[in-house]
Amino acid sequence: MTVLFSNITATLSHTILSSYFSDNNKDHGCRIRCNQLQKKRRVEEPEEPEFPTNTCVLCGAPFSAKNPASTPDLTKIQSLFAACSERKDEVGLRLLANKQSSILDGSVTIRYHRHCQSTYTSTLHLKRNADKQTAV
Repeated sequence: MTVLFSNITATLSHTILSSYFSDNNKDHGCRIRCNQLQKKRRVEEPEEPEFPTNTCVLCGAPFSAKNPASTPDLTKIQSLFAACSERKDEVGLRLLANKQSSILDGSVTIRYHRHCQSTYTSTLHLKRNADKQTAV
């Protein structure tokens, strides 16, 4: 109980002193405590996103003025997932792996070229892909 009280008192007195002296541009003499607090306040760097927002999730090419990015709505995402489950290729499996966990709840944004999405989800291309898989 005494240790907890002394930690609270030390933190509170440090906060009061640091705010007073930082306003007056003076050193308040507790550099060690300041460094410890600064280390605790540091925000961890976010991890590399699984799907970069500057490249197409389907072809991997960067976006440009000629080929701009499209962000799908829920119906387009569902048709994309249906095509992924039919194709069972590397891109589709990667998208399906993150389907429930992050894409549908909106925590991860996927972007693609409009042409890539229409080609990937096209019934003609899906049929051709299925024919290739049965031939192999």
